[in-house]
Amino acid sequence: MGSKGAGVPRPRAGEVRGSRRLPAGSPDKKNEAANSGGREPSDPLSLLLDILVLGLATFHLVALWRQASPAAFASDECFHAFLSEWIAGRGRLPRELPEFYSGLPYFYPPLFHLLGAGAIKLSGLASLKYLNVILAGALVATLYTLPGPGISRSARRIAVLLCLVSPALSLYAVRFYAETLATLLAVVVVMLLMRARARPGLREGVLLGVAVGAALLAKQPAAVLPVLLAGLAFIDIARGRRLVATTMITALVTGLVVALPFFVRNALLFGSPFYPPITNNAQVALDAMNTRLFSLPAPMFYRNALIVMGPFVPWLAAAALAWNLSRGRFNLVTGVLGGCVAFTLLAPLVPRFQPRPLNPVTAMMALLGSVVLIDALGSRRRMAFAAQTILIVWGVVFVARMTGLRSGLDASPADREAYRAIAGHVPAGGTVLSRSTYDTYYYARRNATWPVPWGGTAGQLELFTERDPDRFFAALDRLI
Repeated sequence: MGSKGAGVPRPRAGEVRGSRRLPAGSPDKKNEAANSGGREPSDPLSLLLDILVLGLATFHLVALWRQASPAAFASDECFHAFLSEWIAGRGRLPRELPEFYSGLPYFYPPLFHLLGAGAIKLSGLASLKYLNVILAGALVATLYTLPGPGISRSARRIAVLLCLVSPALSLYAVRFYAETLATLLAVVVVMLLMRARARPGLREGVLLGVAVGAALLAKQPAAVLPVLLAGLAFIDIARGRRLVATTMITALVTGLVVALPFFVRNALLFGSPFYPPITNNAQVALDAMNTRLFSLPAPMFYRNALIVMGPFVPWLAAAALAWNLSRGRFNLVTGVLGGCVAFTLLAPLVPRFQPRPLNPVTAMMALLGSVVLIDALGSRRRMAFAAQTILIVWGVVFVARMTGLRSGLDASPADREAYRAIAGHVPAGGTVLSRSTYDTYYYARRNATWPVPWGGTAGQLELFTERDPDRFFAALDRLI
């Protein structure tokens, strides 16, 4: 089987790891030269697999592009699209959005909206439909080409194939949500982390830190990444690996420098770096109501998570983690895999947590599970090729049957007709009480509101409890 410590390459010649220095002609140096960047011997079969995987990835992206083309944004897509449009038109971030919820504080991580604004500037508003397809292509390119010690070509091919056949990754490539960006950045962070620990230094630390900072600005769950870097630095200091510890600290500081200004801004403007604080009884009651309505029971969450992650990734990750632990491989790959599994198991404890934020975890487990699988197979190249062939066949079937990804997600013709009627009857500057708040403003361009716990609209609950008509209309005039 593979060598102990799979996934964390040996130090290079002349590199200090703890107090040990490896001579240039040592066997470890030769192994590092052979495996650096995941290179493996080329042969016609390996080349054929490369061509098939890249051909399938192209087929998949073309199918996604075609399915994204007729999209009519709905729900949170309208929020993201409007924010991209707002930023593109003004060249800055908003402070408060009177268009939503009678004044929604803008506390959302802004990177996705900044990319959307850039797409609008380059190619117009219609380009937003295709932004996540492009990011999905960038994910494939990253998995296939970003240099990473210990990641062989076979592991890269398997990781790409596992991502291609993940239902959730495909679905959110045609939805205008931030999940695809967060997934791409999670993979970049893991690959750069492997590089930084194998080849510690200032450059690798800064690159890793920039990726971590970008991830923090893409999605809130990335807040675990600075904790990971701090934990690794602490372990390295305890073990006397000063150069590696310095690299982790460099990455941590760089990531905070990149991301911290936005969260400091939130704290100064809204009293909290992430969500505006809940302070009054109406907000507390509404937050509790939302938690009851939108939090999935753990069994349902796990069932949905298994479905959206795809038929292979969860089981490969569990098997890879068990394999490394059974052989005493307490290395980076084992630790990150264990963290991904723990994050998935603990996710139902987070109020209102949905399976879609597990997309970054899915891609990370696909990558790291593939690394362990190829290491476990060792010299059994036929078995590795057989696994890739099975995944290619599965991928062809998956893409061929991948139809109607946006079925039931688009704004319906009846809804859009209602929004046109609102635009025709509500004067400019008027406000509409609408559960479809984002959609109403996006299509009717009339301010829309609804009670939410993190804004100033929690008091609107009175409209849903008042039974006297006169008092209802008085409250309506006062609150809307």
